[in-house]
Amino acid sequence: MWPKGNCFGYRTAEVPDTPDISGSSKEDVWCTPSDSGSSREAWCTPNISGSRGTESWHPHKVSGNRGREVLERQCEDTDPRKTTAEGSRHISDTSQQLSAYGDQASTMKEMFEMIKEMDKNIKALPEKVIQILHEENEEIEMLKDKNKMLEGRIQKLLAKAMAMHQHSEDINDPLRLSAVLERYEMLRLQEWEKVRCSMPHRWTYEEGSEAIRKVFDACEKDIQQRREDILKVLNIPASNKVMMQDVMKLLRQHYHQNSMVYDQIIQEAAIHIRTENQTQFLLQCCQIYCLLLLQDPPVKAKWRIRSKHLEHVDKKDAVHWENESLLWPIMKRGEEIIVKGVVWDQRKMT
Repeated sequence: MWPKGNCFGYRTAEVPDTPDISGSSKEDVWCTPSDSGSSREAWCTPNISGSRGTESWHPHKVSGNRGREVLERQCEDTDPRKTTAEGSRHISDTSQQLSAYGDQASTMKEMFEMIKEMDKNIKALPEKVIQILHEENEEIEMLKDKNKMLEGRIQKLLAKAMAMHQHSEDINDPLRLSAVLERYEMLRLQEWEKVRCSMPHRWTYEEGSEAIRKVFDACEKDIQQRREDILKVLNIPASNKVMMQDVMKLLRQHYHQNSMVYDQIIQEAAIHIRTENQTQFLLQCCQIYCLLLLQDPPVKAKWRIRSKHLEHVDKKDAVHWENESLLWPIMKRGEEIIVKGVVWDQRKMT
């Protein structure tokens, strides 16, 4: 056993070289502190170190409850249950740290795999871009071909529409081509027959043909002169088709509303007129032909004989014509035949 010592001083007791620690490496020692007028026993624990145990006694000056708290605190420091709990916490903390290290390693592995996959995608990106650009270029070429085909179809449709537009008319316009041609047809059939059969001075086919030609020539000269004057005053080039259309519209309205113009044209034609019927007939010829010349495009008289665009005054077949001559000219709009010409046989005097 360890001897009891005075806790108010240091006392070191030597122990044998080989102490008996088979039962326990520590032995409890009761220390009896003494103070003035009181003495208490305190539980102390000697420390053993090395092959020779060295007992260290620490002095404690305690009094009352405070001394008991200090002793209890010292005893708690050597409590094996507390040591075991702290070891368990240390092991638990170590396990948690290992687990965290494992999770971090797994995350790093996943990130490494993702980086490798991104590298593969980056390496394959130029090839994909080239392939996409190639496909887009092929698609663009296909669209260009389709666009050319569509443009060709549009041009054809536009040409047809323009051709139809040329034949389209405003039915409210009294000066439209169809309305003027109706008047021309009545002139050839009815008004001519009145003049030819009127007494006492009726016209022959030859006289009528000469008068009609002179009036038509005078109409062409008058319109040509007026148009040139307008272009000169307004300084409009003849190549300006848009402005020329506007000029022709103005002239058409002028000739339609101003009857004095036709009197001047008849005078310029220098025709020998003997009856009122002849005067009215020539005025109608002048007005109708001026309105035909002012169409867009203009309709002009052609005095050349072409059998396939002619008809006889007596409705005879061409094989029976004898030295035919034109009474009414062929009316053409460009190269289009608008009205056939009318011929008569010169051997027939009436």
